[in-house]
Amino acid sequence: MYVNLERDLTPERFVEALHRGHAYASLGPLIYPELMFGTELNHSSGTELKLNFSLQAVNGLKSVKLIEQGQVVQTQDLLGVDKLTAVSFKVTPLKNTWFSLIVEDLKGRHAYSNPLWVNLTDE
Repeated sequence: MYVNLERDLTPERFVEALHRGHAYASLGPLIYPELMFGTELNHSSGTELKLNFSLQAVNGLKSVKLIEQGQVVQTQDLLGVDKLTAVSFKVTPLKNTWFSLIVEDLKGRHAYSNPLWVNLTDE
């Protein structure tokens, strides 16, 4: 588990960040989200939302999949790039939802993110 801590590492802060969803599981690929996993984002219904991430894998990146409510909604092939790579997904939520990522490296190792929660607001 990779956990994003806002302050110095202590066992209590590690567990707190893990419970808040500010983490992801990986067997290789690394994920650097623009919006921290576990975040609840308020967004206007029917307007475009960009989800930006930087990805990296020592073995080279194969692909990244955007998951919405458990279903793959977009896939980007990454052609084995082995340096820090920016990826962006554009979505237009019409209802409250959540998004997560599955990143795969060239050796078939995966990283699985926690969700980003999207709550729609009235315009």
